[in-house]
Amino acid sequence: MSRKNTLLMPDEPARDPEPHPVDRPQQVPAVKTLGRLFGVITEQSQRATQQVAEIQRQLATGEHVVSIDTNLIGPG
Repeated sequence: MSRKNTLLMPDEPARDPEPHPVDRPQQVPAVKTLGRLFGVITEQSQRATQQVAEIQRQLATGEHVVSIDTNLIGPG
């Protein structure tokens, strides 16, 4: 009695396995840390942008007196 090599000569055509539902890919801890770091940087950048806009508004309206070091002022 001979055996068929089922790896080389299957009885039926090969089918693609059914796709498994992907819950959520697991992240490497370093990737999670980078994600959090980028979130913090983005938040700080947004806060700095808001602060700059507020300072520019205050300077434009003259709400605050700003002193300038006279050594920073150049001739002409």
